Amino acid sequence: MRFDSINLFPGHSTKNISNVLLNNYLIYLEKNDNSSDSEDKIDNTKLIFGLIIELTYLASKLTTILVFFIYTTLNLRIPFNVLREFIRGITIFAQKLKNWYKLMSLLKFIEKCKIVQGTCPICREDMEMGREIWCGHGFHSVCIKRWAEKQMQCPVCRKEIMTKSDGIPVQLIQ
Repeated sequence: MRFDSINLFPGHSTKNISNVLLNNYLIYLEKNDNSSDSEDKIDNTKLIFGLIIELTYLASKLTTILVFFIYTTLNLRIPFNVLREFIRGITIFAQKLKNWYKLMSLLKFIEKCKIVQGTCPICREDMEMGREIWCGHGFHSVCIKRWAEKQMQCPVCRKEIMTKSDGIPVQLIQ
């Protein structure tokens, strides 16, 4: 059972403002950069900074909850609802950090994948320079990166993207 909390943390608006500023900066980069790799570079920048914004927001939210929890525990009694929110926040933060690590590995992994042609199963458009992952399915590099933001499984066969055929995880970041 999952309990959704009411978001009263003031950092939520800061997170939204940061995302708007990031998007405006990326639009500026896109207009001023005429190189052929600019779209891929902008997508990578958006992924990385988007995750940094989200991790910073979660860290500040957890710090605020911890300070509130310590204050109320010392002055009143143990607020179990805040404790539950803090534990859930730590779990989410750990998962986001794990996804950050996997996504950074994926960015390096995609550049080393074989170039293929065909139709991308994610966006259903023709590919001139798609990337084939280890399970044999090809995608636009942008599409598979955006897919991996949400889940690290192949959209066609549901196998883990970051594992080799023998089931051993790919470790590209030392």
